[in-house]
Amino acid sequence: MLQSHFVAPVRRLPEKPNLNQLKKQAKALLKAIQVGEPVAIAEVRAHHPEFTVGVTTHSFQLSDAQLVLARAYGFGSWPKLKAYVDGVTVRRFVAAVEAGSTDQVEAMLRQRPELVHTDTSENNELRGLHYAVMHRDLGMVRLLMEAGSDARKGVYPHRDATTALTLARDRGYAEIVAVIEAEEQRRRERASCPNTSVSPVQDSINAAIRSGDRQAAMRLLKTDAGLIRACDRDGATPLHVAAQAMDEEMVAWLLEKGAKPNKRDLRGLTPLDRAVLAVDPRNDWAQKFPGVARLLLDRGVEVTLHAAVALGDAERIREWVAARPGVLREGHWWKGGLVSLAVKHGRADMVRVLLDLGADVDERMMLEELEEPALSWGAPLWLRPWQGGAISPSCCLTVGPILTATFTLPDGRSAGPTSAATTR
Repeated sequence: MLQSHFVAPVRRLPEKPNLNQLKKQAKALLKAIQVGEPVAIAEVRAHHPEFTVGVTTHSFQLSDAQLVLARAYGFGSWPKLKAYVDGVTVRRFVAAVEAGSTDQVEAMLRQRPELVHTDTSENNELRGLHYAVMHRDLGMVRLLMEAGSDARKGVYPHRDATTALTLARDRGYAEIVAVIEAEEQRRRERASCPNTSVSPVQDSINAAIRSGDRQAAMRLLKTDAGLIRACDRDGATPLHVAAQAMDEEMVAWLLEKGAKPNKRDLRGLTPLDRAVLAVDPRNDWAQKFPGVARLLLDRGVEVTLHAAVALGDAERIREWVAARPGVLREGHWWKGGLVSLAVKHGRADMVRVLLDLGADVDERMMLEELEEPALSWGAPLWLRPWQGGAISPSCCLTVGPILTATFTLPDGRSAGPTSAATTR
């Protein structure tokens, strides 16, 4: 097992990338690993999901080197990098959408399904669905929606006014609005629990919960008991939304009415996960989280990795990382990963655990919505000033008031902060 404390190189594709050159780079990376080159080891640790902590040279194959290279260039896999080099790019995808070439669009999506979620360019947030709507191409809209397009993704700074759905409504394209809403309805139905009501009113219920209008939400929910377990277009039940809004009273009411604490939304998040991820240094929800978490834990909610970080369950975190080291590299470019999550919850103890396990203190992420590879800033270091503290590479951490609540986990163990964290 080889370890490295060197920094992984930043790779950028040339304007006209060549597949043969990329193959040579992968072979060169493999040879560098075989001889124990520190920079190569650092690159593998940064980009390979199964070799996060160390690299075993005899188990590292050419396919591993290709995966590392692809991820270093900002692509999820070698086939996706190859497809890009072969011309399956977002620009050609958008051109095919505008030309109404459904066969070409379908072929491109088979190779790179993520193109429906990719911005046209760094300074153009329009996506394929926007262009299909503007061309009033009903068949293309249906194809892109069935491929997973988000009709409610807008363009900064007026996101609500620039979604594909809003464009269709404003232009009076009733047939396109109908196709979009029908596909969103199917997504809700696929995400819902069996034998529950699913209707657009679910969006109204969840909007009321988000706005703090608890009474309005309860009135709507009382009209049909099945609505408590139904989902909105994101696969979220009212319990997901109430937990995310840190509405302890609403969470308790929904649980009493039969809401399912382990239901997952379209992103695979439980209501507890949503509560965990809602905490931010610019709100006071870290103080509200213990009450919401306790209600969900008492009803047997699963303690996922996100929840384990927020609850201070170091043992469970170590088990997760041992089984799948790559979780230390997963995250969202804006919200960060596990280290950022620990910082948001004031969990200096969990920051140390994660860094000891091999997490990157900078936790930089590829910007997923751009085709051209670009790294985010270091999220944990960016977050700390909002809380009046700072992180050093050695995890010398200044944290504000640490939560003192303790939790009883499903296996009977207690979890909670071991002590207040101060700069050492």
